[in-house]
Amino acid sequence: MAVASNLGDGPYVEMLAGPNAGETINLGGGTGFQRQIQQEVQVNGSAWDGRVNFVGGFFAFWEKAATNTGLIAYPNGVLGSPPIGLVPTLGQTSTDNWDWAVYAQGTADFTDWMSLTTGLRYTEEKKGLSRSLLQPFAQPPINFPVPVDFSGSRIFTDWTPMASLALKAPAAWLDPVRMDHLMGYFTYAKGFRGGGWNGGARSSDERTLEPFEPETMNSFELGAKTIAFDRRVTFNVAVFLEKRQGQQIPQIISSQVSEFIPDLPDVIVSNAAESTAKGFEIETQGQVIERLLFDASVGYLDAYFNDFPGTQNAITGEPLNRAGQRFTFLPQWQAHIGVQYSIELPDFGQPRWLEGWITPRVDWTYQGDTQYWAPELPELLQPAYSLVNVRLSYDFNENQTQIAFFGRNISNSEFFRDSLAIGPRLTLAVLKYYEPPRWFGLELSHRF
Repeated sequence: MAVASNLGDGPYVEMLAGPNAGETINLGGGTGFQRQIQQEVQVNGSAWDGRVNFVGGFFAFWEKAATNTGLIAYPNGVLGSPPIGLVPTLGQTSTDNWDWAVYAQGTADFTDWMSLTTGLRYTEEKKGLSRSLLQPFAQPPINFPVPVDFSGSRIFTDWTPMASLALKAPAAWLDPVRMDHLMGYFTYAKGFRGGGWNGGARSSDERTLEPFEPETMNSFELGAKTIAFDRRVTFNVAVFLEKRQGQQIPQIISSQVSEFIPDLPDVIVSNAAESTAKGFEIETQGQVIERLLFDASVGYLDAYFNDFPGTQNAITGEPLNRAGQRFTFLPQWQAHIGVQYSIELPDFGQPRWLEGWITPRVDWTYQGDTQYWAPELPELLQPAYSLVNVRLSYDFNENQTQIAFFGRNISNSEFFRDSLAIGPRLTLAVLKYYEPPRWFGLELSHRF
């Protein structure tokens, strides 16, 4: 039994019976809070007549935050008799996190054409979470305990080294082919992402109370950077290989709420045991002729799980191992081309402040097919699509003021960039959040 009242920044509920008798609970409507403190100290220096440059430092971060989700329907209970729905449930979440790190990195130029960069970082992170779900309005004959009353913390640590070797081609090699700069490089780096808790979970499923582990990645990259034609054009290419351990992946899970209510979905982060990503990136930009600028890029990513046990089929709920499946949320191919040409306005006797430039620009973007959440949900496969955007700008007033007319998605492509699947035994429904179709706008800006 509960009595509602408003004590300011409420409303509040006073529990008169049940396991929470005597407690006064804020049902939301007030604001959450967050406090952060961040500090970094660096030391920079050089030696060997400037051939060695180094930086070292200390970084520290602390935050504390809380949020009140207010009165929301959560699983693990039904309201009234006969059961017809979910018990309205109060959700409260608070976090208490800190991390600190020490690091050092240095670059040594052994010759005019060879340099080596090495670095090392030690990181220590603490993730703390408190979650509570209360059901103040559960009515007889069904009395429910507090679904969730949880508090936990974990500390994660790791050493992350890196090294990069760069080789510059001598000028004698470059002059005959009209190149200004050519550098090849090889880089190795270890990345670290601390673990944590599923603070955004919406249910009392035991899996939402389990921590997820840290993610580590060993990255290898080989590439080249060039500048050519009197510094008018740049061209960069890179191939890469990434090996991840414990990759953190968002997953849709479903759990049986009660004998009266079918499965409801929730989203948690879980760890893939091992995954591989490899591919290449090519990008160029430049000015072929005066006032004509272009930029272009293409990228390919072959990313898949080597081993990912302990996951759940998003439709049937059966356990499975996603080994061999592609990464979700990421396309294999991406490409972009942009071209613009600036035209100086002729002198028609207009005031000086109206003198300026007209610049038309066209951008084309391609994105390959992208699977959201899980491959067993074909409705959440976004097919490949192209976008065309246009812009016509007028810069004047000594380039301080700009008026621009723009068009987005001129190709009128239909695509979504976010989605959610709803539990298997409800409606097998999926939600897709589509981006706008073709639209136009006018923009005015001024720089002071």
